[in-house]
Amino acid sequence: PMVCVVITTIWMLFLVKRVSGIQRQTILTLLVVSATFLLSLAPTVVFSSVTSGTLISEDEIEFITKTNKTLFKILEMISSFSICINCAANPFIYCLTIRSFGAFIKIKLISAKNKFLLLLRRRRRIRIADLAARVARRG
Repeated sequence: PMVCVVITTIWMLFLVKRVSGIQRQTILTLLVVSATFLLSLAPTVVFSSVTSGTLISEDEIEFITKTNKTLFKILEMISSFSICINCAANPFIYCLTIRSFGAFIKIKLISAKNKFLLLLRRRRRIRIADLAARVARRG
């Protein structure tokens, strides 16, 4: 996948240069998304290459796993979770590099916040009314 991303990114950059009217933000978005993908996949590729015996011998792998089990587990976890960085970073990249996307997300977040606050107010009113009714029953 890394080779495909590099090749398609380079191809798209050449294509973008030919087309007039393409903004710098489009090129910036393309480069940052591609770089994020490559950086998030790199630990997994390195860990897989090392543990498969491609980069170091199987005897060295066995020695490392026996002597440093916790280090091996930590590196395995980092390589597993580093792929998630790409998915988590993309919305932030789009918000920072594409103004219209950032404005759209801001409007949606404000709307969601207002709906949440309205729901909380309704629940508080219901709770206060319930408490008042309970007090009236007891009194």
